[in-house]
Amino acid sequence: MIRALRWQLPGSFRRFSGKYYAFDLNIAILKALLSLSTIHREYAALVSLPYYDYVDMILRPQLQMPPQVEPRDIETAMSKYGINEPQANAILSSLDMSGFSLIQG
Repeated sequence: MIRALRWQLPGSFRRFSGKYYAFDLNIAILKALLSLSTIHREYAALVSLPYYDYVDMILRPQLQMPPQVEPRDIETAMSKYGINEPQANAILSSLDMSGFSLIQG
């Protein structure tokens, strides 16, 4: 798929399966319009990297084995916060680790 950013006249946008596409009537190619918000956010993070307190931990991570969490602690977290078992395990394991933890999902 060709992805491009370009100005379009009003009325040249069409919606297909939840996404907006721009039609160029002079060229028979469908071009998807993209948002720059993700690129801007990533660029801002990279530019500000020297000012982070944990820049060395981010650039040169030393992975540790996650500590074992007691099953009763997992059950308590699940009932208290309304989360599932993998989420509870990730949260409780990250509390016992040094540095910072990134929990995705």
